[in-house]
Amino acid sequence: MQGIVRRHLFDAAVLLGAGDDRAAGEADASLQALRLRAAQDIIAQRFCEPDLSVATVAAGVGISPRYLQRLFEGAGQSFTRQLSESRLRAPYALLQSDTGGGRRVTDVALGVGFSDISHFNRSFRRLFGETPTAVRSQGIKSH
Repeated sequence: MQGIVRRHLFDAAVLLGAGDDRAAGEADASLQALRLRAAQDIIAQRFCEPDLSVATVAAGVGISPRYLQRLFEGAGQSFTRQLSESRLRAPYALLQSDTGGGRRVTDVALGVGFSDISHFNRSFRRLFGETPTAVRSQGIKSH
């Protein structure tokens, strides 16, 4: 269903830009924004899948992997960074919550698509400035 909606939005944006050059440029920018948002939505919904890739997301949006990478670059981001941050924000929230305090960090990392725990720990610390264990401990103390 979402794929059909995305396709209709893309088609509408193209049709709106069929007139003058300025309108075509605006429609192209709108189409790019719609495609990027669709890709971000797919990442947000499927980030826990360990094999989620730029090719998988691009196919879901109906564009090439390279074009998807260019869309992210145009927004000052990268596909890899978007996916990684999505995979890290979920464990951060979980480790701070009542339900996450008793979970092993390894289980949390594996549950959001990381297969290398060392990489998870380094990435987590780089993004949040704290280790996953420290975040979990703070969550336990505050409850």
